[in-house]
Amino acid sequence: MKTKQQGFALVEAMIGVVIFAISLVALVNYSQYIILNFNKLYMNSSAIRVLHSTLEKSSMLGEPISGEKNSSIDPNLRYPEWKIQTTRLPRADNCTELMVSLTIKKQPFSLSRWYCSTGEYYVPSVSF
Repeated sequence: MKTKQQGFALVEAMIGVVIFAISLVALVNYSQYIILNFNKLYMNSSAIRVLHSTLEKSSMLGEPISGEKNSSIDPNLRYPEWKIQTTRLPRADNCTELMVSLTIKKQPFSLSRWYCSTGEYYVPSVSF
């Protein structure tokens, strides 16, 4: 008389464990990838906010802000490897361009804004 097998064989259980382990490793790697990309996105958006803040401070104060700052000097810079540099360049017909650059781990970010003292909306020799 033959008896029916109940449950799983050892080979079937081992195959199930291997599939589960591979799936778990893949899930952990995927979550690490998501976290790293989120941190990079957060740092990039923080850099843009710092650049906008620097431009706004310059327009509110009306003073020429120029030079280079490190995060140890400026509390607005969040990370020690950030270096910000502002440059004011004279442009056409009573206009100046304020350029703010931020370097994070060899990745440059830059914003610029034009300021014209005549109060006119039309600026000749400016092309977009």
